[in-house]
Amino acid sequence: MRSDNQDNLTIVPQSLAFCVADGVGGGDGGALASAMLCEEMSAAAKSARNFMDRLRACDDAARTAHAKIADYAARAGYRRAMGTTMALLLIDPGRVEPGGWRPAAVAHIGDSRVYRWRAGILELLTRDHTLEEELLNGTLATDGKDGRRSEMAHMLTRAIGPGDWIGPDWKKVDARPGDGFLVCSDGLHDMMSDSRILSSFEAGGSSRVIVSRLESAILAAGAADNYSMIVVRVL
Repeated sequence: MRSDNQDNLTIVPQSLAFCVADGVGGGDGGALASAMLCEEMSAAAKSARNFMDRLRACDDAARTAHAKIADYAARAGYRRAMGTTMALLLIDPGRVEPGGWRPAAVAHIGDSRVYRWRAGILELLTRDHTLEEELLNGTLATDGKDGRRSEMAHMLTRAIGPGDWIGPDWKKVDARPGDGFLVCSDGLHDMMSDSRILSSFEAGGSSRVIVSRLESAILAAGAADNYSMIVVRVL
């Protein structure tokens, strides 16, 4: 459907760090922005010695990426805002609590998402930073024209790169044996209902099998946008 792909992702296995980014701003600008973010996140996840340091390093990496993207856009003279979304999952590889669960955290900016599947329930761990979502949750004043909200679903209220720095929303979670996590761009969740995502996990299989199942469903639905996903199974 599109001539360019502005999505990027990075996985740092030794740190159990997983990040998906979806560029905004069109063409090379959006693709470069998401790549710059993923580069900063990868370096931060690799350099940190423990989980708490990794959380701080990744938060700093998002701010650093914001500044670098803004500087590049200014020097390049881009008229359209250059930026990227971010969805980040961090699991502590060095600590297992009684009961077998591991500390974990989720951070996001924009409309890329993190889901957790546990015991037959799919939970969205992030909340989109879009005008539609802000209106629906009463964060912004509305004019009462509810029918127009769907047109605002992709109007971001927060991104990495353009405007003043507003940091990511962080959420403390846990990862338990049997859990499944999905980190994805809007090219996935725009094409699939929560029930369809749930059924893809419920059907079982490895992370690779679940990714293939989700991809087949996206393609069957028409794949109106680029899509990126990371599926993590906790053993």
